[in-house]
Amino acid sequence: MKINPNKLVMDTVILLPIATLFQGIIPIINKVIFFVIIAMLLYIFLINKKSAYEIMILIMFGVSYIIAAISTEGPLDNTNEIFYLLFFMMFSDYVILKYEYIKYYLQHNYNYLKKIVIIWNVVVIISMFFKTSYEEGYFYSFTGNVFRSATSATFILALIMILITKRKRNIVYAFIPMFCIFSGGSRTYLAVGLAICLAMYYMIAPSKKFFWCSLIPMALLFVSIISNSSIMDKIDSSLTVSSTEYYQDPLIKFTSGRSLFWKADMEAFFSSNLVEQLFGHGYRFVYDINQSAIYNRIWAHNDFINILLCYGFVGLVSYILMFKLMFEKCMLHFSFPKWIKIIAVFVWLFNAFFNMFYTYACASASYPFILFGFSLFWENKITREKYGWKKRLE
Repeated sequence: MKINPNKLVMDTVILLPIATLFQGIIPIINKVIFFVIIAMLLYIFLINKKSAYEIMILIMFGVSYIIAAISTEGPLDNTNEIFYLLFFMMFSDYVILKYEYIKYYLQHNYNYLKKIVIIWNVVVIISMFFKTSYEEGYFYSFTGNVFRSATSATFILALIMILITKRKRNIVYAFIPMFCIFSGGSRTYLAVGLAICLAMYYMIAPSKKFFWCSLIPMALLFVSIISNSSIMDKIDSSLTVSSTEYYQDPLIKFTSGRSLFWKADMEAFFSSNLVEQLFGHGYRFVYDINQSAIYNRIWAHNDFINILLCYGFVGLVSYILMFKLMFEKCMLHFSFPKWIKIIAVFVWLFNAFFNMFYTYACASASYPFILFGFSLFWENKITREKYGWKKRLE
């Protein structure tokens, strides 16, 4: 039986949100899926021609990637870290190369996408009845981590965006992933999830006038829901600084301490020599700096700072250029309203700046699906207007 590498990549990538659900129980599950995806992406990468611009970006990344590996001394704090940016670059390049195939796949595999969404919802509902799905009042299903739960939910929202381009009633499946985000306590993913929901609401609204007129009551509804969710505790905490707290800087409190070690990270970076600034320090450096600054071995919680420290300016530029190329490939086919483009960029940028985007497989893999959701919706809209098809989506 002949294997279609493109179909295998898409079928496997779409399994990521379900695999992530079980990562707290079967830690190796995502590693296996990752291996299959990267192996197939590498094969596709080698047999397809690329533009000179793509080749330049990939060479820049390749050089910084090799130097980062060579520069790293001692054991890795997180062995997966060597794959995170590699996966983002390879999958983004795949989206650029196979844009038409991916669009065709999403248009003709409605039932598979819907089954993934339904299975994910069912598993999450079942997990609600297990005490092990909660920690300190926050819910993360079987993932073992609230950020895994939130990224998995974000991927499902992206798939639902695709589904509602065929059937508007599929919006009902968005309730459970939004519940995961609300009850998980991540302010970053709350903002990302609400941005995606705003886009989906626009897609199912009967008219532009109805959409804009209903935004205020919808906003009041969301505020009411948020006010009665566990995430409100974190929002309240981030906006107030009590006199008994060690750090009195409101910015430190608002960023949950991130601005404190961001400052240390950037000072350390700009104290480096030219070669280290260009190509980075490898994977342990950011952990060493944060260990000294806040006595905690953590990454930067910011894509741009983390990539600077690991891969240098060359790595950061390759990351931004690849993102830009992928974004333009998906979004420049149509004349979208500016606010839709702003939402599309916000979903990436807000997450990349305040949490980290490329280090979560579901986050980086789901993003192109969000862009395809916009593109497919707009393509359907143009087709209906061009041929006078007045029937609304169900």
